Amino acid sequence: MRLLEIAREYLDLCVSGAGAGIKSMLLDAEAMSTVSIAYPQSKLMAKGVYLFEKLEDHRSKEVIKTLSVYMGRND
Repeated sequence: MRLLEIAREYLDLCVSGAGAGIKSMLLDAEAMSTVSIAYPQSKLMAKGVYLFEKLEDHRSKEVIKTLSVYMGRND
């Protein structure tokens, strides 16, 4: 159970580090599984995360200048 607490704390840090407003998560398959176990989608939506994308599905090279990105580090 401690692993779930750690995952939730890390997700809280990532979401709060992204600032206010609507947020999106771009995740690989492994991270998507971890996030879905740690937090129900409804709880993440309550924190402002409304879009969940799989990294494998994201093939666009289009630059979106209004997009802010928070990248968590895996040290």
